[in-house]
Amino acid sequence: MESRGPRIIRRVIWSIVVLIFAAGAFVACQERQTIRDYFDGREFKPTAEMQTVITNIELTDSGRRIFLATHPAIESADEFNDRCRNAETEHSGHLLGCYANGKIHLFSVTDERLESVVEVTAAHELMHAAYARLSTAERDALATKLNRYYSERIKTDPDFEKRMEVYASLSASQFANELHSIFATEVRDLPDWLEEHYSAWLADRDAVVTFYDTYQGVFTTVEQEAKALKERLDTMHESLEGESASYTSDVEAFNADWKSFVARNDAYEFSDNEAEFNRLKRDFDDRRGNLEHWKNTLQESIHEYERLSSELASLGELSLELNNQIDSTVPTAE
Repeated sequence: MESRGPRIIRRVIWSIVVLIFAAGAFVACQERQTIRDYFDGREFKPTAEMQTVITNIELTDSGRRIFLATHPAIESADEFNDRCRNAETEHSGHLLGCYANGKIHLFSVTDERLESVVEVTAAHELMHAAYARLSTAERDALATKLNRYYSERIKTDPDFEKRMEVYASLSASQFANELHSIFATEVRDLPDWLEEHYSAWLADRDAVVTFYDTYQGVFTTVEQEAKALKERLDTMHESLEGESASYTSDVEAFNADWKSFVARNDAYEFSDNEAEFNRLKRDFDDRRGNLEHWKNTLQESIHEYERLSSELASLGELSLELNNQIDSTVPTAE
């Protein structure tokens, strides 16, 4: 007959085994997305170009796992537009990337002046992927904190509020989702709680923001130069109008005085007063010389105005060219 001791021991062992399996099942359930990301990422082989992007944005192990799991791709305009046509988040700005159907798609920007656009967009879309992996409760709590911080920040940072105007049509939850990505990739100074949050995926968030500042600086420089030039041209235009009016008035006065002088001379008014004739003639010569100098100065100013106007037009063309480089809807020559 079997003793009770072994039966009790077997029951204890079996209970422990059941608990172990139950605990394992619970952990697997909790970490199923992480496990799925791990295996999805193992199947993905990034291109050399994508590997450079991954290296440049300096991801943590968790960030790299999620990024690879999304099978990120750098795509031409047609392919990119096809993949991102039905992206959930729509706004009025240029679409440089999207996270759609669990995949990250990046528009190929090849202009060397804007070479860091792809890095910033990759990190931006990674934050969308990370946000999607939070539980509903975690997202709701984070959205509340993000929106609260945004409301506080724009009180002293109106430029950031203007930056977010392109997302004005989004729902509150989508707006928070965009804030989550934009704070991570475009804003250098953030509260400690948010820095700690992003550190789960970005090993050096500051480097990503530097990438953003680098390419955004190209647009900012052109915009500032154009603004300063426009202000200078407006001032010059006002001055030239005033100078031209004064010059025209003086020329008309000179012509009238000269006509009168010639008439007086034709009437022999100075026949017995040669000294007066010579004095008036010298005055007219001086006035004519001054008017000629004034005309030359005005012409030089007009030429400078035209040169600067041409320069402003060139800046406008450059701005359009740069914007076209990040606009996937602009047709390209084949």
